[in-house]
Amino acid sequence: MENSTFKLKIITPQGIFFEDDVKGLTVKTPIGEAGILKNHAPFVSTIEVSTLTINSVQGKVSRAAISGGIIYVERTHTSIITDNIEYDKDINVNAEKSHLENLKKMIADKSNKDNISELQKSMEHTLNRISIKNKSID
Repeated sequence: MENSTFKLKIITPQGIFFEDDVKGLTVKTPIGEAGILKNHAPFVSTIEVSTLTINSVQGKVSRAAISGGIIYVERTHTSIITDNIEYDKDINVNAEKSHLENLKKMIADKSNKDNISELQKSMEHTLNRISIKNKSID
């Protein structure tokens, strides 16, 4: 049987988040969901705030909230660079819901008009983490 795995490396400002052989991954790009397997045609793309799904060699499926980034795909390896990523199991949904309420108040406060785009982006990330955590509970 042919080896159907490839090397995946995920890098953040804090260091290497993940580095191992995988069977596949799924990530959202600006043109839609991209499923990556070994020998995928090479490409480079930005990543949307979304769920990153990793299919391990052992058959385990891991999901992580990713805050966007860049993906570099080659036939035998893939690299992802992102500012923030965390596994669904590590997300504290109660803290995220509390943060969401605070963000809503800050957006409603007219004195924060200069920071509105940053607050909206933070809200998008928070909603993504809540959604991913809720899916992992189902």
